[in-house]
Amino acid sequence: MDWSDITDYAVLFSNCTKLRKIVFPENFGVNANTFESCFSTCTMIQEISLPDGCGAVATNLKHMFYSCSSLTKLSLPSGFGQNATNLRNFTYCCSSLNNLTLPDGFGSVATDVAFLVQNCISLISLHLPDGFGKNATDTTRAFMNARNLTTVTGNPNFKVSLTLSDCVKLTHDSLMVFINGLQVVETKQILTLGTTLLAKLSDDEKKIATDKGWTLA
Repeated sequence: MDWSDITDYAVLFSNCTKLRKIVFPENFGVNANTFESCFSTCTMIQEISLPDGCGAVATNLKHMFYSCSSLTKLSLPSGFGQNATNLRNFTYCCSSLNNLTLPDGFGSVATDVAFLVQNCISLISLHLPDGFGKNATDTTRAFMNARNLTTVTGNPNFKVSLTLSDCVKLTHDSLMVFINGLQVVETKQILTLGTTLLAKLSDDEKKIATDKGWTLA
């Protein structure tokens, strides 16, 4: 079987609730256009390391790791997600995941990043590559209940309203990663931080966002 011939990986391992380990074959996912719900509700698996070339052409990563509640390590290869437009619920409820590094290009063309890391309650460190979110039009609850998220690195470039108020542990520098990367907007967009995060910013730092047309709340 040549896995490079397969373009549809939707629900491939979905609901494999007793799956604990996967050894991926050669060419796995190299020409896949969709991984929707591929590993959804694989509640026992702890580590997933996708092979080189996997996911580089895929446009749909919706629900890919939805409710992989025991997942502690997720390794994504170079180029993964660079063409993905749908990232909705990508790691929703991956409640044991501590660190997540999204590779270069990931999310730069995505229009839907809603619920991206919602309920990733153990997530401490997140890397968002250059341009992440720059084309996103739906950011609904992308970071909701990521309550232990402390460190964010990279250069995300959001253009629509975003809520970070649940991420009360964000460091000052991590908060500035979001603010410095905001796009200039012509219509009202709101960056919802809440009182805890707002208190970490100086007036001059807040002005960086408001000068770009954003409202802080």
